[in-house]
Amino acid sequence: MKVMLEDGAYMPERGHETDAGIDLKAMHGQRVMPHSSAVFHTGVHVELPKGTAGLLVSKSGLNVKKDITSTGLIDA
Repeated sequence: MKVMLEDGAYMPERGHETDAGIDLKAMHGQRVMPHSSAVFHTGVHVELPKGTAGLLVSKSGLNVKKDITSTGLIDA
């Protein structure tokens, strides 16, 4: 998988050795107000292999502690 980072972007990485997925970080701090949504720029560009997809989901801690849920499917 090819990854290209914009200046100031963070390389995606696993938070723990046993994590199934990798964590993305936003380039700039931002608040999500209750009952609203927001778009976060990561500056990460990934070339997925043909026939695959990426799944973007919110962390379980955000779901439980902040009632923030999100899912996104990224096609190759």
